[in-house]
Amino acid sequence: MNRIRILDESVSNAIAAGEVVENPTSMIKELIENSLDAGSKEIKLEVWNGGLDICISDSGCGMSKEDLLLSIERHATSKIITKDDLFNIRTYGFRGEALSSIASVSKMILSSRTEDSPNGTQMNVLGGKVTNLKDIQKNVGTQIEIKDLFYNTPARKKFLRKDTTEYLNIKDIFLREALANPNVKFILNIEGKESIRTSGNGIENAILEIFGKNYLKNFSKFSLGYLGNANLFKANKDSIFVFINGRSVKSKIVEEAVIAAYHTKLMKGKYPSALIFLDIDPAEIDVNVHPSKKIVKFANQSEIYDLVKGEIEKFFSDDENFISPHIEVEDEEVETFRKKRRKIRIF
Repeated sequence: MNRIRILDESVSNAIAAGEVVENPTSMIKELIENSLDAGSKEIKLEVWNGGLDICISDSGCGMSKEDLLLSIERHATSKIITKDDLFNIRTYGFRGEALSSIASVSKMILSSRTEDSPNGTQMNVLGGKVTNLKDIQKNVGTQIEIKDLFYNTPARKKFLRKDTTEYLNIKDIFLREALANPNVKFILNIEGKESIRTSGNGIENAILEIFGKNYLKNFSKFSLGYLGNANLFKANKDSIFVFINGRSVKSKIVEEAVIAAYHTKLMKGKYPSALIFLDIDPAEIDVNVHPSKKIVKFANQSEIYDLVKGEIEKFFSDDENFISPHIEVEDEEVETFRKKRRKIRIF
């Protein structure tokens, strides 16, 4: 009797979905990045039920009826064509797995319209299968409604955290995307209440709108972003935000460089706050390390480390008084958010 067999399509899709859609936050990250790749200047996200039900709408280029049907197929993408394109990635998505993975474990309604079409198209999808397709009146752009995420994989739901924790995770990824794309307007509503709103009027406005005026006043601009003074020293490294080619990432090398540059200025058990923006030749980095695309590898890590550390040290040498606190941080909303977060990763 043969023991090896080809998996059924529904099983293989569920496995793929498990890699891409670990939880509501990872799903939302993928959908936001799809909207950004579509050239959206405004992205609105509404979430309910701990993120198991969401609606995301954007002002992007939209999809034709034909592309809408293709969008839920695995490895269907407009971002890359050959394997060489993997080493020249400027888009957020490129695998063509996000929508197909989400569709396979949810009840989905996709509505979209392109500028050259008089009508939009609405497509209902259940467990990865199209159940209805019709023309609708719609503005240019795309709206995706997700209902009952993981409805057909109940075991996955057992590993989700309580709603308040999921909402904190969603807020975390949303603010990171807003900081990475400060010229895009972002709106987040949680259970009908507005949680985050940015104007799309640049990075300093985004910092102000997300963290509050006192945070902005305690940040100083330098060649690679923004550095926080002693008022913004924290108990962990989560206040070090790293953005590479407009993508929010985790980078141990960059974090270590920031901490090393601050080393003599830090009190024991404290870490700096910083926003580091790097623009690097896509051929010199690999974002295809993990399905989440949150981890990157550098072709020359030592160069990146030396660059970041050197630029921060240069800034300190030009402004010896910078690190001293000069404005008290009194943003109660941000401080309350942190206390609730406790050991959960957040800024």
